[in-house]
Amino acid sequence: MKKILFLLTVLIGLGITAKSQTPPQFKFITETHNFGKIKKNKPVTVVFRFTNIGETPLIITDAQADCGCTTPVLNPTKGTPIKKGESGTVKVTYDAASIGTFTKNVTLTANTKEKTKVISLKGEVLNTTK
Repeated sequence: MKKILFLLTVLIGLGITAKSQTPPQFKFITETHNFGKIKKNKPVTVVFRFTNIGETPLIITDAQADCGCTTPVLNPTKGTPIKKGESGTVKVTYDAASIGTFTKNVTLTANTKEKTKVISLKGEVLNTTK
C-alpha cells in the first residue's frame, strides 16, 4: 500500500511539474515593417527577429505568405527546435511588381498556444518611369 501511495505521489508531482512549464512563445522585436515608398520592380527585404520566451522548444512547421509576391525564409529552417532563450529570424522579400500601397502578411504555424503568428509588411510602390 505504501508503495502504491508513493508511486501515485511521484506521478502527480511529475504531472504538476510538466504542466507548470510555459509553452513555446514568440517574442518579436517588431511584428510589422513599413518600407515607406519604394520603386517598382526593385524587391525589398526585411528580417524579423524573434526569441522563444517559453519554457519548451519552439518548432515552426510552416511559413506562408498571403500571395506569391512575398517570400518568407526561416532561420533556423522548418521543424528545427528553438530552445528557451534562443533566437531565430524570418527573412521576408516583397517583389514590388505592382504600383500602389500594399500590406502583406506572413503566417507562421508553430507549436505555440495560439498555433499561428502573423507578421506584416507594408509600403507604397511608386512608378519608376515618371
